Amino acid sequence: MKAESNNIFLRLIMSMFHFFSQVKLGYVCFLFFYFSFCFQTLQAEAVSLDSLCRLTYTFPSRYSLSAEEYSATIEACCHLQTHRSNVVTRWVRGLFTFEKGDNEYETQSRMFLQHHANGAIDIKEVEFYSNLPRLRNTVDIIRQRFSLSLYSSQIFADNILSPFSGRNSKYYTYELCYRFTEGGRECARVEVRPRFRNTQLVEGTYDVDVGTGAVTNFDLSFYYDAMNIRVVGKVPRTGIACLFPELLQIYVNLNILGNRLKAKYDVSIKYDFSTTKIVAAASNKTFDLTHLYYLRIDTSRVNRLNAPLWGKPSWTSIVSDTTKADTLHFETKVKDKKKSWSDIEDIFLDRHYINFGSNSLRLPAIITPEMFAWSHRKGLQMQTRLKISFNLGIKQQFVLFPKLSYSFKQKQLYWRFPLDYSFWPGKDAHLHLEVGSGNNTYSRQQADYFRQQLKLIHTESELINFPEKDIFPNYRDFYSKLYFSFQPKVGLRLTTGLNFHCRCLVLHDVQPWMKEQLLVHLSRSLYSFAPHLRLEWTPGLYYYRYGERKIPLYSKWPTFRLDYERGLYTKKIQSGYERYEADVQYAHRLYALRTLFFRIGCGFFLNKSLQSFIDYDLFRDENILSDWADEMSGRFYLLGNHWYNESPYYVKTSIAYESPMLLFSRLPGLTRYIEKERIYLNFVTLRSLSAYCELGYGIATPIFDLSGFISLGSHLKAGIGGRVVLHW
Repeated sequence: MKAESNNIFLRLIMSMFHFFSQVKLGYVCFLFFYFSFCFQTLQAEAVSLDSLCRLTYTFPSRYSLSAEEYSATIEACCHLQTHRSNVVTRWVRGLFTFEKGDNEYETQSRMFLQHHANGAIDIKEVEFYSNLPRLRNTVDIIRQRFSLSLYSSQIFADNILSPFSGRNSKYYTYELCYRFTEGGRECARVEVRPRFRNTQLVEGTYDVDVGTGAVTNFDLSFYYDAMNIRVVGKVPRTGIACLFPELLQIYVNLNILGNRLKAKYDVSIKYDFSTTKIVAAASNKTFDLTHLYYLRIDTSRVNRLNAPLWGKPSWTSIVSDTTKADTLHFETKVKDKKKSWSDIEDIFLDRHYINFGSNSLRLPAIITPEMFAWSHRKGLQMQTRLKISFNLGIKQQFVLFPKLSYSFKQKQLYWRFPLDYSFWPGKDAHLHLEVGSGNNTYSRQQADYFRQQLKLIHTESELINFPEKDIFPNYRDFYSKLYFSFQPKVGLRLTTGLNFHCRCLVLHDVQPWMKEQLLVHLSRSLYSFAPHLRLEWTPGLYYYRYGERKIPLYSKWPTFRLDYERGLYTKKIQSGYERYEADVQYAHRLYALRTLFFRIGCGFFLNKSLQSFIDYDLFRDENILSDWADEMSGRFYLLGNHWYNESPYYVKTSIAYESPMLLFSRLPGLTRYIEKERIYLNFVTLRSLSAYCELGYGIATPIFDLSGFISLGSHLKAGIGGRVVLHW
């Protein structure tokens, strides 16, 4: 009995083991089929989303829809609420001047837009109303955001990459939210997100027709010029108009250092895809694009109204998510405006224009941050300028444009007074007179001559090792130039003229015994007089006509320059020389606001006399710049100023690359502030400096430009420096 009970117990255990084994195997099989089903479902959904995106990318080409040239009438109504607690907003680029305190305003405008086949956009303001006094003479900020073609590579503004273009798919990720039916058609809502944070990329949602791939609605947000912007749009369903939005609602939010702006634009757009007679009138000349740029030469003034164009906008809200729409609410109450303080700000912070009939005077602001720049080599610099213009009829004009710059580190004031007389507009002829103070000039020839004379006088003296290049006294330069230039053909400019220099020996920091020796062997003042000739040529330069003038637009070719100057001998002038310089520079525009810049040049000084100074035109240390901006110009930032006048020859190469998506602009927290990044490589060969190289990196933000450089050169120690430029 005991053995039989043991067998029953054993069979029971075996049965239970078999049962659990079957259950486990079934459970495993269940999990396998379940996950297989989920995987296939997700894969099918991914394939469906991928095919849907391809339908959107190819929608215009599949249906043969294109509108390279079109016009549009735009009606925009804007409600603004502002809070200004300090003066910072006056220096934000592209922003109108805030009134102090809390205020509400209305603006209404009717504009005419023309899109050209080459991608250029012109906007003409036809009628405008605003109860904001300081906006009456200011361009409406919405005019900067009308690049309307949804399927083009860029949308809303020149630097926003459209998520509906296949060319930009590498910058975005897409996710299918859900499907729905609208108007009897199956649609899908897709969420788009940037792969990394950047001011060129958008995020949000859009609705797409599953059958055609056409975008029907969109709700996108991006960051532009220090403002958070949300654009909600509705797109027509039929015809060529389905490439463009017909209704837009734009929400703008700015919050900077305690100052706030909130705005809502309601925009209605009516398109005209029929080519107008003005646009269709083709020019006989290949590079004449006047027929495309007729809005720019339209001299009719905008009709600024004292009463609103219309009451409340007739179009209804198209915002799908109402939780995001309430962006125009202030908790604070509207305060009284302090006009007296605003007037004081105007005096100190604004440029001022004084008109005398057809003549005008432009005065600079008394003090603004954009007047200042700092560099490691030159220290803090301050620069300002004013402009006076006198019109002598339609075809003639005098322009006086004085410029001043002061270096606190060098304790020196630089000044220029250029006077330009323009006439013969058909050939863009100019007569240019300029007087000013140039750079303090060093002469290697004089240093060598002075050393030889000291060696003859003081044999076996330590004076034979004196002076070195970096401590030899400079000559202060005062110059005058008289040039005549004209364009015999668009893109080809000839310039001829005369240069006169008066250079005075600087002896302020020289010891008395050395001052005596210098005056014995060197002249206190030296003069030079030289005819000058320059040839500048840009092949294939496109232009448009404004009256008789031909306004240059762009070219796909580099700009070539040749310079020749010869010093003349007279009774009082013994500065003889010949100067030859050549220069080629080109900025190649790449996709997505990237630019590759290069500049190659060389120069030679021949037949030099002892009294002559090496002073190049295309390779010099500039103390007064046309613009503070950290632009790509091929300048050297760490090279000592005496090296520019040391060598009878130079060969230089400059390469720069600019991109808004390079390195730091991709990092979270920085992408909103870094608009562009630049990499620099400058190289030059001189007589005593066989190889000199500068490597640099720079960033551009809405408030300032910052750049740093490393210099490497034979016979020189490695150097590090930087520069900061404010451009509020």
